Parts: sequence; C-alpha cells; structure tokens
Amino acid sequence: MRNSSGTLLSPEVDTGGGESDGFYLLKKDSQRRTTLSKVFSQDGSKICDLWLSKIRSKFLGETVLTAEHLMRVIQALKDFLTDQTKNTLHNTISNLRTEFCLDEGALNQLQLAIYLFQESVNEVLRLHPIKPHWMFALDNLVRQCAEAALSVIAPDLGDHLASTVNSQKSSKSTNSFDMRDQILQLKEENNRLTQEFLVSQKQYQVLLKDLIDQTQLQGQALRQVLANLPRPAIQEELEPDPKLAQWLEGLGLHRTTREIFLSQGFTLEEVLHDIQREDLQRIGLKVGSEFKIWVAISQYRSAPAICNGTSTPTY
Repeated sequence: MRNSSGTLLSPEVDTGGGESDGFYLLKKDSQRRTTLSKVFSQDGSKICDLWLSKIRSKFLGETVLTAEHLMRVIQALKDFLTDQTKNTLHNTISNLRTEFCLDEGALNQLQLAIYLFQESVNEVLRLHPIKPHWMFALDNLVRQCAEAALSVIAPDLGDHLASTVNSQKSSKSTNSFDMRDQILQLKEENNRLTQEFLVSQKQYQVLLKDLIDQTQLQGQALRQVLANLPRPAIQEELEPDPKLAQWLEGLGLHRTTREIFLSQGFTLEEVLHDIQREDLQRIGLKVGSEFKIWVAISQYRSAPAICNGTSTPTY
C-alpha cells in the first residue's frame, strides 16, 4: 500500500480472533503479493533502469537485452504474483525466444539477467520505509519470481532451485529468531556508530574553527607587514635640463650615466650650487662616474671668480 504522498507502506494484517491460522497466513501472503505487485507497477521503470544498468555492467555493454525486453518480463512476473500461474511468463519467454531467433547466446544472457533481477528489486524496495520483517517476506517473493522465470527459461535449473528452496523451509522459523537478534545487534551498532560520528564531527568543528582563527591572524599580520613596506617612488616624466646635459657630456661621461643623472630632474644650477655628495651617492651611479661629477662640482665651487659671482661656468 501507499500513503497520500506515494510512499510504500508495510500493510498490517487484521488478526481478529475469528480467523483461523490458515486463513491468516493466506491473507498475509495475499497482502504481500499485492504490495509487491504495486511496486512492479508503480516503480517498474525504476527497476527496469537499474536492472538494465547491472546487466550492461555485467556484460561490459555487449548485450542484446533492451529496456523493452525487461519491462515485458517485469509485467509477466507481476501477473505471476497476482494469479500465481506461469501462463503469461511462458508466453513472454516464448516470444523472446522467437525474437532472439533461438540464439543460445541471447538466451544465456536472459538467464544470467534473471539473477540480477532480485538485487535490482530489493534496491528499489529499500528506498521505501518498509519494516524489516516485511522486507524479508518481500525478498522471498522476489526470489520466487526469479525462480519462476528461470524454471521457464531453463526447466532443469528451475527444478533444482525449487528442491533447494523446499529443503530450506524447515529451518526458516529458527532463522527468523536469529534474524531478529541480528537486527537488534545492528540497531545497537548503528547507534554506537552514530554517537562516534557525532563526536568526531564536533572535534572536526573545533579544529576547523582553530584553523579559521589562525588564518585570520596570519592575514592580519600580512596586511600589517604590507602596510609598513616603503611604497615605490612615483616615476615622473621630467624634461632633462639641456644645459646640464651639455655639462655632463663635457665631463666625458658615458651616455647611460648621463641618462641616469638627467632622469633625477636636476638643473645645472642646482647641481653646481646645491647638490651634496650624499645626493650623488643616492642616484646609484658607478663610483668612477660619481667621482668625476663631484670633482667637477668641487672645482666649480672652489673657483674664486665663480664663488664671487663674477663669472659663469663654461658649458
């Protein structure tokens, strides 16, 4: 059954006191078959897609089976659930044999695909909130469907599977108690793992917060360092003083040295009267060139006539 939102529910059995045990079991089995039949109807395309994906993975993509073939098999198995006869299943498999031209390779693929059918259906069933004991019962029905299909495709194999199932029925009641114990153990283990997961997540959260704080502190320190770095001087386009250029050329300085000196923006008057030796050193000239310039400046400043302002320098 499904609720108003379309979610598959585990149907409950009416266990009124007027019912005999045989009728109770019959009704219970009927409800399970109806539930699984609805799954085949409403989730058939989902089962088909998952089933085909597993088949292609098994055969590395080399398969003659298509989604249309699988949907026909699912429909036949749905009819098998409701009427518990193999008539539709026989007709469907017979038609597929004809389409495959009795090709043994194709029939072998179909036979192997049936083994993947139960796994595909169970994966879809696990998407719904089905109670564990109902999941176990539905799994048995799915296995019966697979065995019915195999008995039609390969009768000898189907008979062998049926005899194996009958030999195991006597131990099911005992196994049911073991399964309940296993379910309880699994629940306890899941609770323990959940608690461990929460603890590890809290520890991870603390470490992550510490990492964020450290990153923020490092960012602040980096910004402070960058703020204290000296800013590069702004390069200005200065027109060199032609008189200074002529004077430097007269000193026999190399062109590169003259260009470096002229790029500082001095005039000849400033060089001869105001510039100091420290100013020359900051320009970054070669020592020999710097020495020549300073000697020329010193000679100009020490000449009495020039110092008294009675003469002008020769350029």
